[in-house]
Amino acid sequence: MATWTSTSVKSLSTGTTEPIQLTHQHTDLKHRFQAEAAAAEARRTTATQTADIYEELKRENTELRQCCRQMESRLEIYATRVASAGARTRSLSGRDAGAARGEARPRRRQALP
Repeated sequence: MATWTSTSVKSLSTGTTEPIQLTHQHTDLKHRFQAEAAAAEARRTTATQTADIYEELKRENTELRQCCRQMESRLEIYATRVASAGARTRSLSGRDAGAARGEARPRRRQALP
């Protein structure tokens, strides 16, 4: 679709408004290009924001996994001490022959997902 567009422009030398005729044929293509350029910019902005959010989530995930490993380590220490104290108590009361020899059962460690 070929169209002619006319508009007014303010002259820099005289300061008056003068009508001019633009020679842009196919203004529909110009509008389509501008719309596609705006959409591409919006997609780029969204992609950048998504990448930033993804990097933040990866960092938080790393921190949480480290914290979880530390807590598992503490839990393992506490479980060993509780088992040891329980074994001593049973050996002193004479209820567990294995505990009397100082045998404690280790706990199984579960892997993180």
